[in-house]
Amino acid sequence: MNYVPNIAGSKINGNISLEILRRKSGSMATLREFRRVVRSLVASNDLPDYRLTYDDKKDVLKVRKRDLSKFLKKSP
Repeated sequence: MNYVPNIAGSKINGNISLEILRRKSGSMATLREFRRVVRSLVASNDLPDYRLTYDDKKDVLKVRKRDLSKFLKKSP
């Protein structure tokens, strides 16, 4: 599995299991509650630089860097 060592760090794209993410984040939530919060974050799609998807079959969060260049208008 391709783990994201630091979501806001040098690695742009990757996958991380929710159990490992919960442990590394220091969350005190149960895994069930942590999954609920992650699903909510994925559904809100509020991170401007990253696109998050959740694979419930593998219990993995997928992190992808957004390509913002297509949204930026070029000045003439």
